[in-house]
Amino acid sequence: MSLSKDKEAPAEKFKRAVTATMRAMSQDKELEVIYSNDQSGLTAHRARLANPARELPVEDIHKIRGQSDSLALRKRHHDVDLHSRLMPVGGDAKDVFDSIEQARVESLGANRMKGVADNLYRQLDTHCKESGFNRVYDRADAPLSEVLGLLVREKLTGTPVPSSAAHMVDLWRSEIEQKGEEDFQALIETAGNQAEFAKATKKLLK
Repeated sequence: MSLSKDKEAPAEKFKRAVTATMRAMSQDKELEVIYSNDQSGLTAHRARLANPARELPVEDIHKIRGQSDSLALRKRHHDVDLHSRLMPVGGDAKDVFDSIEQARVESLGANRMKGVADNLYRQLDTHCKESGFNRVYDRADAPLSEVLGLLVREKLTGTPVPSSAAHMVDLWRSEIEQKGEEDFQALIETAGNQAEFAKATKKLLK
């Protein structure tokens, strides 16, 4: 009697599906997707995601779906050279500029596809918990780049800030919304145009 071949590990099927989805969502058929224990990231034609365990636990599924959707949307909607040219000078301003731009690219996918919105929201909630934002009780301890990124994401998608960061954001919310009401509206109106959105972001930063 011949021995049957080992069944393919669930993680391998999952990785193939994620790779295909990323190529379709990013509109880059040549995108190389690798899985490793290094931090997730994106270069010109390569995306790096977390490597799931062989038996594919549900937490790995959620983590990788969030990473892959985020990177695919950035690949599709973000112009790296344009971003560099328009980036403001100064460490704090740069961090805020980056955070708000990431909120823009992710909102473009979240507003079109509920599954993507769920994946990104779950990833965002995990990030907020791992960063300890639920333990921030003083404005001085609240990173402004994160606060503004979360607020802009809320304005662009209509989805409330995760409860894990809600109190931290509320420490700044009233002041920022009062001073930047018109600027937030400009961000909503220009979300589909990176250059115009960047101009609106700089105005908000002022």
